Amino acid sequence: MFYQKTVLSNGITIITEHLDSVRSIALGLWFHVGSRDEEPQEAGLSHFLEHMMFKGTKKRSAQDISEEFEAIGAEFNAFTSKEVTCYHARFAQDKLEGALDILSDMVVNSQFKNEDIVLEREVVLEEIARSNDTPDDVVFELFSDAIFPKHPLGKPVLGDPEIIASVEHEQVDAYHKKYYHSANMVVAAAGAVDHEKLVRLCENYFEAMPNGIRQERKLLKSNDFKKLVSAQKDTEQVQICLGFESISKDDSRTKVAALIDSILGGGMSSRLFQEVREKRGLAYSVSSFSQRYEDTGMFCVYAGTRPDNAQEVIEIAKRELLKIAEEKVPQKELERVREYIIGLLTLRLVSTQSHMSKLGSLEVIGTKIESFDEVVEGYRAINQEDILKLAQELYAQSPSIALVTPRDFKGAESLYD
Repeated sequence: MFYQKTVLSNGITIITEHLDSVRSIALGLWFHVGSRDEEPQEAGLSHFLEHMMFKGTKKRSAQDISEEFEAIGAEFNAFTSKEVTCYHARFAQDKLEGALDILSDMVVNSQFKNEDIVLEREVVLEEIARSNDTPDDVVFELFSDAIFPKHPLGKPVLGDPEIIASVEHEQVDAYHKKYYHSANMVVAAAGAVDHEKLVRLCENYFEAMPNGIRQERKLLKSNDFKKLVSAQKDTEQVQICLGFESISKDDSRTKVAALIDSILGGGMSSRLFQEVREKRGLAYSVSSFSQRYEDTGMFCVYAGTRPDNAQEVIEIAKRELLKIAEEKVPQKELERVREYIIGLLTLRLVSTQSHMSKLGSLEVIGTKIESFDEVVEGYRAINQEDILKLAQELYAQSPSIALVTPRDFKGAESLYD
């Protein structure tokens, strides 16, 4: 086994990968909570709580937290997604206890003072406003809502500005108590880390972490799709997202789907890049990607183009989706794209943050963790028939389309025809 794993008596999981060639450690505290777990009246609380963790504990002010991280030469940050929240730091190998001391204090002992909440509301509202001013952010959120219109997976991680504008201590504190407990938590580390030392430190620093029962999500079984959603903004381009619901993180065909993503829009030699940009000059940016969750996923083609080109870009995307579902990918193309993916995976091996993120993100969700060699072996085993079979299942259907158009643009509905 390339990693070590220990579950403490209180339920906290500790997972590490030792890397001989580095002198640093990447450490992450992962929580099995994200925006998909929010009730409508809680929209944005997962992300808001992440912000509040940096605002002070019983023994540290917000400035103390920043100064102490910097005093040990650490990079530190946090993020919230639709399914997880992570607090992470990267530092020299002899600073492990110092970093864990600060991170554990933040997630266990943050106070969520009302005066800090009032100030942070404004920060998060500015973050929401910035996202709303970014057309490609807007179109992706519209597309998520089109694929999952009746589920929190379709809603923005940043939340509802009206809810954020009125959030108070009691709501934040209750949300923290609900999800931040030992059974919902994974400590992941990679680099020059001693597993047994980290276990001993966690037994000490998380002694006060409340016990709990791991949150089991209500899985998304079926959903109604929106075929077309659009919004108008002051833009020069039409922003386009086009695609379907796809497979989950646990599906055995995730590597096949990743190959299809890359064939269609993963690099400069991809089909969409060549057809849309190189051959016709219709867009500066065009790509395709997948987003996978515990129980479902979505596949998306993205492009930004001038209004006169939008119809043609959509037609090309539809045509390429049908083509990959109707014709076997040539063996030479399959081999080229496979080597491209394996090459990118190889480049990530030098990053302790990449190793830590792989361990933490998969363990907290409960997904199988494969070694690099196992991943490569899986990609090398994929053949033309595997790709055609999955493409026929996923891509031979009428896609959902999300559009952000200029305010003077007329007839968005016609782009769906």
